Amino acid sequence: MSEKVISIMGCGWLGTPLAEKLLLESWAVKGSTTHEGKLSQLAEKGVDPYLITLTPEGVEGNVVAFLDTDVLIVNVPPGRSSPIEANTYPSKIRRLVGKLTTNNFKGGIFISSTSVYGNLNGKVTENTPPSPETASGKALLEVENELLESAFPWSVLRLGGLIGPARHPGRFFRQKREIAKGDAPVNLISLEDVIGLLIAMIHSDLWGNTYHLASTHHPTKRAFYTEAVKAYGWVPPTFLPGGAKAKEIDSTHTLQSLSYDLEHENLFKYLTHLTEKAGKV
Repeated sequence: MSEKVISIMGCGWLGTPLAEKLLLESWAVKGSTTHEGKLSQLAEKGVDPYLITLTPEGVEGNVVAFLDTDVLIVNVPPGRSSPIEANTYPSKIRRLVGKLTTNNFKGGIFISSTSVYGNLNGKVTENTPPSPETASGKALLEVENELLESAFPWSVLRLGGLIGPARHPGRFFRQKREIAKGDAPVNLISLEDVIGLLIAMIHSDLWGNTYHLASTHHPTKRAFYTEAVKAYGWVPPTFLPGGAKAKEIDSTHTLQSLSYDLEHENLFKYLTHLTEKAGKV
């Protein structure tokens, strides 16, 4: 390959805008989807599209060509609705990375979640031992460990709650009337900052690291989601007391290590930005 190539496994809400940003940086981008109808949409954006499906038994699609790349980003989360689906997740990723044989491969980034920390209390840094409690959290941690111990260079990025265009936080509690732990800090991050940090990781060319990302702004669940729900013109739910000592993701080390400044640090300002884009004000 004469030009730098990056493959994004999972071109959805995050993967597609990430691909568009990388195209602007003169990367040749390969993107995967499980929906045949989305192939033409990716091609129109300049992405080389691949129809690839992961199963516990193997990988369906032209995975050999897809994995002929310099950098691979795996952005395929485990299913949350079914423990069975979460339990098969490690074998699916194992089947995928088992196809990596290219000599051009420089490194991979696995998109994980801060759910691997479970329900820990207090500030959580990158050095805090994970303690997943859900099936999906346990599956993510298993994959993280396997990739970091593999023969190929990998890094892990654990993400807090994702918000951004088409994912306005005011919609999260639309049907709920009572929300537990209203005093708990929120651990959210904007789509733009996830993309920005991923690009910083790629530029750093440092592999073998575990990072995590949430905004450094942690208002309470009650304060933030009350404003978010009001922005949609709905009546906010009741936030019950408790949770003041709950998990707070501290991303200071990640941001400093990658010399990245958050584009949307203040979550209330970002909420206003999203509300305006959604045409709610």
